Amino acid sequence: MKMHTPSRAFFLCGILGAAVVAIVAAPFQNGSFEVPVRAANTALPSGDGSIVGWITGGTGSVSHNRGQNIDTPFAPPEGMQFITFNSGDQIPGSSLSQTFNTVRGQSYRVRFFLGRAGAGSLPGDMRMTAEVRDVSGTLLAATNASAPATNSWGHSTSFIFKAASSNSTLTFLDTSTATVGVDLLLDHVSLDSNLWPNPKLEQDTNSDGIPDFWNKAGTDPAFDVWDTNYFTSGSHSLAATDASQTGYGEWYSDRFPVASGGRYILSFKRRYN
Repeated sequence: MKMHTPSRAFFLCGILGAAVVAIVAAPFQNGSFEVPVRAANTALPSGDGSIVGWITGGTGSVSHNRGQNIDTPFAPPEGMQFITFNSGDQIPGSSLSQTFNTVRGQSYRVRFFLGRAGAGSLPGDMRMTAEVRDVSGTLLAATNASAPATNSWGHSTSFIFKAASSNSTLTFLDTSTATVGVDLLLDHVSLDSNLWPNPKLEQDTNSDGIPDFWNKAGTDPAFDVWDTNYFTSGSHSLAATDASQTGYGEWYSDRFPVASGGRYILSFKRRYN
């Protein structure tokens, strides 16, 4: 997506949507694992459904944790509670799943955060496979993600799937090769029918002064400004401010995946000064 305009000030004030026609609210629930409230860290057996919306499975262990403690001395990305896999140095292979309503043919973005608790005493990776299957069990999409190398939460991971039935199931499977003295963490799982990353132009994870997913270009990138004077949501907009009759500034986005055959609507707000 590229935009430029000579001799004027142009402001793009937020990507309101980049999603399939006939969007409906996804009935995905409890992605930050806040319900029920736990008084303490709670180990759950396979087949447990006490975390609202979710069910545990597989081998190994799944724990529903609350707050910061000696093992996780850092706050979760959202809320107070999160999930720990293979706690107690148990074997990997545990899973956590949720089945939710979807609209056939509509595309959705799944986003989640992984973390690492502990340094570990043996070599190996802390990693997760996230996948979505339709009502018949057919795989729709999957991604593999790794936890940070240090004791912390990492950046978000996301992937897109196109629904093929009225129900879809999201599963997180612990595929770690390290389990001793280290745990895999999961939090802030979300399902969004707005496929555009960083739609409010607020995120800048590497602090380079350029919002995530966007790039400066044009004959003079100095004209490109991440502006805080004009906005409609959040506190930023993309501006191309120049008085040149020949040069111009330009913002363009990174590429992102879409589902083959899907119909999409791109909507945004703009302003000229």
